[in-house]
Amino acid sequence: MNIKLSIIGISVATMLFACGEKTVEKTTTNTQNVPQTTQKETKKQLAPVFDMLNGGEDSELAFFFSFVQAANIANELTKDNYTVFAPNKAAFMALGEAKLEQLVANQGLMTKIAKTHIVKGKYKISDLKDGQILTTIQGNTLTIKKDGDKTKVGNANVNTADIEATNGFIHILDKVL
Repeated sequence: MNIKLSIIGISVATMLFACGEKTVEKTTTNTQNVPQTTQKETKKQLAPVFDMLNGGEDSELAFFFSFVQAANIANELTKDNYTVFAPNKAAFMALGEAKLEQLVANQGLMTKIAKTHIVKGKYKISDLKDGQILTTIQGNTLTIKKDGDKTKVGNANVNTADIEATNGFIHILDKVL
């Protein structure tokens, strides 16, 4: 698809950051300080929000990552605490090729869209309350809707929640806000 190449082309400096897991050996001791058991713990290596969004051109967040890059807020997203409500690839594709091409051609619109999906602070889905209003870094407001174990942000469903980063959380949405 032509639009995919356009959006990927915007990603001028793709960071090659691998978030993985690290295995650490843990030894427990008894009261005489004699090692008793050795356990292996797996610890997830976290990265800042910006780096976690960069999963490569085939990731679910590739389109949104391109918008974040166009907004030139990478430095901000690596330092302060943020929660990102990131639309997945299908959400962008649902806009249609003509609309996507229009957006990609306008850096101002790309910036506005990116910033409309980001709020200051670290919010797990369980931290958010029904009817809660969050202000985005663009200045818009997002209303949280909860119905049992389902959460909506505006009119978008949260498909994947609580992707943890060192400085916040990412929640993947099924619609562009």
